[in-house]
Amino acid sequence: MLTVPRLMPICMSTIMSFLMSFIMTAFHIGFKAGFISEWLTSWLMAWPIAMVLASIIAPRVRGQIIKVLEK
Repeated sequence: MLTVPRLMPICMSTIMSFLMSFIMTAFHIGFKAGFISEWLTSWLMAWPIAMVLASIIAPRVRGQIIKVLEK
């Protein structure tokens, strides 16, 4: 069953990698012919990496935030 702690890294990595790959592709090649293809290729490479990192890092950050807020 999907819960917020499990769903959050999926949503966060999808949105962040989607936007970052868009921005970086636009910055590097501009809005020219083939932009969408280049952007989606970049996103398809970035998303799995972002997903793994978010899945590893998010629970640790959440734990640290809870510790800080409980003090």
